[in-house]
Amino acid sequence: LTVEVYDVLGQNNAPELPDGAVPIYQGTTDDLAHNFDEEPLGGITEDFIVRYQGVISTPEDSNVLFMAQADDGVRLYLNDTLIIDDWFDKGGGGSVIAPQQFIANTPYEITLWYYENGGGAWLQTWWEVNYQWEIIPSSAFGPAVVNPTPNPSPIVPEPEPVPVEPEPTPSPEPEPTPVDEPDQE
Repeated sequence: LTVEVYDVLGQNNAPELPDGAVPIYQGTTDDLAHNFDEEPLGGITEDFIVRYQGVISTPEDSNVLFMAQADDGVRLYLNDTLIIDDWFDKGGGGSVIAPQQFIANTPYEITLWYYENGGGAWLQTWWEVNYQWEIIPSSAFGPAVVNPTPNPSPIVPEPEPVPVEPEPTPSPEPEPTPVDEPDQE
């Protein structure tokens, strides 16, 4: 995964990345779990935004749940679709999303935005695969790809088929029959 850190000093709750912002740190990582208080990236410990980008896959077909616990805010995207929007100050916890269908060994683009707004600064990104919760292992990630797989779809029940009555076929118009007119004399 690529990682970029941006300084947003003084922005507080739910900061926005300014247009044209330049990262103060760029690098790579093999996970989406980090304690920024113990190991600052780019030497910054307060008021920053981090963007992680790469791909994620599962070794078998799976229905996957995600949860991103953080102090402070998180936004998680799969193939450019926002699936977790916890972009507000919080001291931990996180949202669990509806299951997403993953096809074995198929790369899905993943982007996670994290921000720190004073106090504790940490992130843990979890998934549930085959009914087992764990911090997403580094083996699930890879570098970004040019043509990612279409968005995994949330699991929704299939609608019951609705019977459709065939439309009646119109009868052909009858041909006019010539009528013999009586002779007039």
